[in-house]
Amino acid sequence: MGDEWDSALRKLTREHPKEDHLTYITDRMRSDIDDRACALVVTSLAEMMLQIALTHFLGIRGEKAVRKIFYTFGPLSTLDAKIVMCSSTGIIGPVTTSNLEVVKKIRNVFAHAIIEITFEAPAVQRACNRLKITKSTAAMELAEGRSRNRHTFCFACNDVYETIFSLMLANFPFGDFLSRKLLDHPILP
Repeated sequence: MGDEWDSALRKLTREHPKEDHLTYITDRMRSDIDDRACALVVTSLAEMMLQIALTHFLGIRGEKAVRKIFYTFGPLSTLDAKIVMCSSTGIIGPVTTSNLEVVKKIRNVFAHAIIEITFEAPAVQRACNRLKITKSTAAMELAEGRSRNRHTFCFACNDVYETIFSLMLANFPFGDFLSRKLLDHPILP
């Protein structure tokens, strides 16, 4: 009974956004949300998609198994562990792995810095300069009033989110696609 509040909080972190939530989040990323919230939310979206890819690729079935593996102190409960596993299994390639390592470090700064932090901080700018953006996202226009660094960061995360999400919508089973695709090359560069 005393753990109900704790369970309810953990459940919130596992809840996947619905389509209307995603539209709302995307709109906010382009508008008034502050840099700290932006960094945390878009990284969470990318992390969620890494988890979905791993769940399908590893054949993890059932909510209890997902909880034990991906939440609390499970072996894949951290963003770092998900990046390592996705890279090790070939789900993501070296460019995406490098991008996600940078994203993780920037996210951690926004999550733990007590001082006011923005994408314009010199250290954050240098980190964002290390992100490699694909042609598909490079063509997307910079949101008015937003920094190039924030734009680059958001689209590095968006690459992961949109690529995996689009594979989920494909006409064939996602797990089968990952198994076939891994024989040739990663689903993300």
